[in-house]
Amino acid sequence: MNRAFTATLPWPPSINKYYGRARNHVYIKAEGRAFREEVVLDLQDAFPEMRETEPGVRKTMFLPDQELSVTLDMYPPDRKDRDLDNVEKAILDALQHAGVYANDCMIKRKVCHMHPKPLPKKKGLGKVVVTITHLTLEVM
Repeated sequence: MNRAFTATLPWPPSINKYYGRARNHVYIKAEGRAFREEVVLDLQDAFPEMRETEPGVRKTMFLPDQELSVTLDMYPPDRKDRDLDNVEKAILDALQHAGVYANDCMIKRKVCHMHPKPLPKKKGLGKVVVTITHLTLEVM
């Protein structure tokens, strides 16, 4: 794939609602699993080539040996203060689950921008616009 991947995703749940901990085990809570599945369905609608060819098998859009650059443009749903890292982790996890890339260790460059909070009367659902490119394409 030699083109940029761009998708608009819903605003993720907070990291505290996404992940849980039991003893020495970290797990994804129901709200996190629901978000991941929403991302899978959204991406399969936008990119039919990402649909499962057989149950449980998703084709990744980027090969495992590729180095990637990710840009996240975050538009919060309300005026609450947000931790950039919490939004980022949920989005990157969902993209990996959806099969955009095999492992987030492929990401070698990351740029995140939290856009201004909406005005009180403009409160909405929020969104995250994700752009992924090959790192080597950006350098050239």
